[in-house]
Amino acid sequence: MVQHKITEDKPNPLSDPIAERDLLSALIYQPELIGSVSITPGDFGDPDYRPILRALQRLHAEGIPPEVTHLASELQSFDAAPGVSAYDAVGGTSTLGPLCRAAIENGPIHAIHFKFNADKVREAGQRRRIVEYGQRVADIASNGLPTADVLEFIREQSQAITTTATGTAAPAFTNVMSCAELLALDLHVDFLVDGILVRGQPGVIGGRSKTLKSSMLVDLVLSLGTGQPFLGQFATKRATTAYWSGESGAATIRAKARAVAAARGFALGDADVFWSFDLPKLARADHLSAIADVITKRNIDVAIIDPLYLSLLDASTAGQASNVFAMGNALQPLSELTAATGCTILLCHHFRKSAGDPDEPAALEELSQAGVGEWARQWMLLARRSPYQADGRHDLWLRAGGSAGHAGLYALDVDEGDPAGFESEGRRWDVTVRSVADARDETRRAAEDRKAEQQAQRDEDDRRKMLEALRRTPDGDTVKALRQLAGLSNERAANALRSLVGEGRAEGCEIKKYRRTETGYRHTEI
Repeated sequence: MVQHKITEDKPNPLSDPIAERDLLSALIYQPELIGSVSITPGDFGDPDYRPILRALQRLHAEGIPPEVTHLASELQSFDAAPGVSAYDAVGGTSTLGPLCRAAIENGPIHAIHFKFNADKVREAGQRRRIVEYGQRVADIASNGLPTADVLEFIREQSQAITTTATGTAAPAFTNVMSCAELLALDLHVDFLVDGILVRGQPGVIGGRSKTLKSSMLVDLVLSLGTGQPFLGQFATKRATTAYWSGESGAATIRAKARAVAAARGFALGDADVFWSFDLPKLARADHLSAIADVITKRNIDVAIIDPLYLSLLDASTAGQASNVFAMGNALQPLSELTAATGCTILLCHHFRKSAGDPDEPAALEELSQAGVGEWARQWMLLARRSPYQADGRHDLWLRAGGSAGHAGLYALDVDEGDPAGFESEGRRWDVTVRSVADARDETRRAAEDRKAEQQAQRDEDDRRKMLEALRRTPDGDTVKALRQLAGLSNERAANALRSLVGEGRAEGCEIKKYRRTETGYRHTEI
């Protein structure tokens, strides 16, 4: 028989103490995970952990939170060996204490990697069963039992091991609830920004080109970090916020932050906001784990990552941006991060170049890359109400909504001051939130004014062309001939002549052509 020696520089395939510890701390932090994967006490290599899992399962079945006192009481209620309570067998608080502290300090991170650790623990437990099975086969074969009995034992045990290895917990959709249980659920919606942003739901902030996405994000993070109204209008709860920015650069973001702080009248240093200008790669498990660690240690309530296209995919997965299934798989860990930490994760994203009607508010369908709109539970979408004139003034639409049922459309008038200003006093952040009806009425009036101005300019051009035609025919000519000379249509030529006659710059006359007399017009010197 070949002996496989386990060396110190290789992990032990029969036991993973770190995965076992992290798995238990995740279950203590988030006990609802107990029903999401098939784990048995026998899967643990550490004998102290086996009764702890059993106690956690019993507490979860009774709806009792796995606090250290409850765990201790449950372990004292059954024996690990004759005359020895499970509590004493595991070492009491010397074992429970570190586990519960790990749940408090690192539980969110361990919960994110729960399935990974559960697979490692279950795999190690399965390997131990295979080793034990091999030893039992060797023992009974050496005891002189008939070969047929040995083979039957092998068949039965192999089937049992295979069944254990492939056993899985019931799917989540089998956890049905009664109407009474549905009514008893706490489904209260907690708005961080009134009517705009809900706590604990992943979302997206998107916009068409040049719609002040970064400036809006700076306003949002500082409003959250101070409790000041978002855009000076929407009531906001104070929340610790982190902003990862990968496009604008530190100097530009700081200039925008100073402008927002000056407009709202607070000291920038007093805002409960963390900033970073290095983007994580969200497709990497180690980066997600690091973000979870930052969120936990800094007690971050809202995390904003800007932009999505630089942080979600890498060189090997960039070609999957149009695949809704691949994108859903890439975005799902962010939903799990939100669920595990309670932190509201928001992604800033761009729209497709071929966006919708430029004169209308933006819609989720305009977001680039597949699956983003489907993943987001809430959104803020920006679009221009009128073309930018490079004067620091912006007329915008803001559409906000989400699966919590909130929805709103707002018109924003933004004045950033001198476009050439940077951190000078010419840079500012003045925002007015207006009703949609007022904005649309103003847009209609502006369109009518532009149309009237264009018509007046066209009429003036027509008069100039007709006057030039009249000057080229000092004896006058017919309307048809003058129209052709001026290059105008019948209606526009008639209007131009009527206007010139009214101004006294032209008059009617008789024109003799081909022995006939026709009505015409000639120029009148004033």
